[in-house]
Amino acid sequence: MQRIHRNWLPEPALGGAVLAGLLDDAIRQWSNHWFVRTVVRAIDPVTPPAAMSDLGDGGYWMKAGQSLAIAVPTATQLGLAARMLDTSAPEASLSDADRGIVEELARACLDNLALRVAQAFRVSDDMSWVVADGGEVPIIIAPRALDVGVDPQSSLLRIMVSEDLLIERLKAGMPTAPRGAALPPIAVGLALQSVAVSASLGRCSLTVAEMSELSEGDVLIFDRDVHKPLALVLDGMAVIPGKCTIDQDDDGLRLKLVEPINR
Repeated sequence: MQRIHRNWLPEPALGGAVLAGLLDDAIRQWSNHWFVRTVVRAIDPVTPPAAMSDLGDGGYWMKAGQSLAIAVPTATQLGLAARMLDTSAPEASLSDADRGIVEELARACLDNLALRVAQAFRVSDDMSWVVADGGEVPIIIAPRALDVGVDPQSSLLRIMVSEDLLIERLKAGMPTAPRGAALPPIAVGLALQSVAVSASLGRCSLTVAEMSELSEGDVLIFDRDVHKPLALVLDGMAVIPGKCTIDQDDDGLRLKLVEPINR
């Protein structure tokens, strides 16, 4: 069986601008905390996200469950370290010790970004980030993506979010609907409802032909004695608790309860 994801929201409700709006503060604060002169920001929301199957030999994925992921290309680590130190150096000129420092700086910087992204989406503290090889593209159902960089032509990394998590975050940020007036108990609403109570005189069996031949003066014989207590009927349909007898009242009949209705 193949699962097909169908979104019930119109596209503008989950557009790239929405994702950028949710992460804008987190990315800006992260940039101010780590970089000296450079302003790193959300750029060029990608919908749908292009596949990033090749992040380079040193690239990797940071994943949190099946809802969040950050793609870190190889060049990003050196780019982040250079912006933190406000300097630049050709990658070929770096010694092994230099590369180790670059990796440590970049990892600390990205770990902090991951924390801020998780907080922006109000992800549970129990969810931890794991690092995966650059070739292991995360399986995220209906992903939404956002590039992060200095300018549209210089993307440093990509943040990917599942559509379900994005919807949950949007719903959580909506104002609570005002509480309406409480409905009264149903008994209150039914108290003034008019009903018709009658007595069930009994039944007699007739064919259609016999019924069509009935005329004034004919006698119908019912299957019960009307002088004994009779069942009560509500609105001519439902038999309800209680019994009554029939008394003559001048030209009319009077029902006299001999068993209470609400027993």
